[in-house]
Amino acid sequence: MKRLFIIFILIQMLPFSVYSKEYSGKLTGRFATSSQEINYNGQEVNVFFDAELTWKMWTLFNEPVIDSRLKWKLRFVKVTSRDEQGKILSVNSYAPCMFKKQSDCIPDSVAKEISLYNVAFLVRTKEFGSQTFNDHYILIDPGAISKPAVNEELTEAEESFNSPGSPDWNELFIKHGAAYGINGSQKIKYSELEYFDEQTSKEKFTKGVKLKYIELAKATVGYSALLEYLYEKEHEKVMREIDSEQDLAIKEAKSNNNDDIFADFETEALIETSKVTKKTATADFNEKNSQDIKSIKYLKKQEKKLRAEDVSRVNALYLPSNELTVFYKNGKEGFKNESGKIIIPAQYHDVQNFSEGLAAVSISDHKWGFINFKNEYVIKPQFRYATSFINGLSTVKSNYRIKELNTKGCPKYKELWDEYTIDKLGRKHGNKIQKTNIYSELCLGGG
Repeated sequence: MKRLFIIFILIQMLPFSVYSKEYSGKLTGRFATSSQEINYNGQEVNVFFDAELTWKMWTLFNEPVIDSRLKWKLRFVKVTSRDEQGKILSVNSYAPCMFKKQSDCIPDSVAKEISLYNVAFLVRTKEFGSQTFNDHYILIDPGAISKPAVNEELTEAEESFNSPGSPDWNELFIKHGAAYGINGSQKIKYSELEYFDEQTSKEKFTKGVKLKYIELAKATVGYSALLEYLYEKEHEKVMREIDSEQDLAIKEAKSNNNDDIFADFETEALIETSKVTKKTATADFNEKNSQDIKSIKYLKKQEKKLRAEDVSRVNALYLPSNELTVFYKNGKEGFKNESGKIIIPAQYHDVQNFSEGLAAVSISDHKWGFINFKNEYVIKPQFRYATSFINGLSTVKSNYRIKELNTKGCPKYKELWDEYTIDKLGRKHGNKIQKTNIYSELCLGGG
């Protein structure tokens, strides 16, 4: 009996996650992004696609954890042209050629490059056993979205790159009314989102969560590949017209000359003239559409930046953990848990304690960055020094330099560096402040 009592007490001391339920599911739907303005010609673009969202929720060390993955399949892209007054001039849709056997279909290679960035879904939830929907929603971020399925089935598409993340309890369930914090352009007004408090969220989680009625909350379309394809297609049209005129001229030259040698000579001259004409026409075409070329280059850069931001956001996610403590071995530092198990090997020159899921670590005296619990760099080593995160911000030092102020007597030096704050994606917040410090070496015998 005493043994049973001790076992009961030990069970009660185990983390809440042992008792926690795990909820998971799969949601599919057909979606359309909001109208996204193209940088020129008064055009707007929308992407229509099918998607499958796989999700899972559980608790770890009494904190909520959400994991999700997205697969998507491109249906078509709609491009709308408007005049200065906003009146619609034309609407063209471009689908993969396997779906649309017309001249305005797009090759699979182009369709595969249509991209989605900064994606989030708003999902209405339902309690187990309840016949009505709960009065709350969950905002789900599927991470960095992979390339779309085109010829293959949706189930065969590549999953998005994502990691489990742990939101605060008071940032888990969104109240029903706050769902309308999403405006007509599908951009979330985070300032308007209203969440249930921690206690209420825990109660709702305990009752069981079933996700229903998924809707696209936000998404940014990467469409530079489509614009580049349409640009090349228009250029090819100009070249075909020149070829057609050349073929007609050659045909007339041969029909008007009985002398085969003279006809061949004139044909060669026409071909050379056509080459010059094509070169001139290409230069004129590029000059006429120079703004289009600049916009496409700009969009490509922006899409690379958006992709990098999505990946950084995923890398910044972290799981709840038991307290990790610093340990030392062979002059290096690492982390171990309360039971003494090494979680992160002693491989760093110096470390700060974990705070808000990240720890500042240095690989040398002058290279500080941030790692997560998986010992993965979330922010690469690049700072002279870095402090632990507090309320999502860290103070860092960079651009360090040193000047010698005098050469006589005891050497005196002036240190200079920039100091500013960063968020968990490594983005600067606020203005840089230049700091200085003057010091001198200790000299024996005065001076």
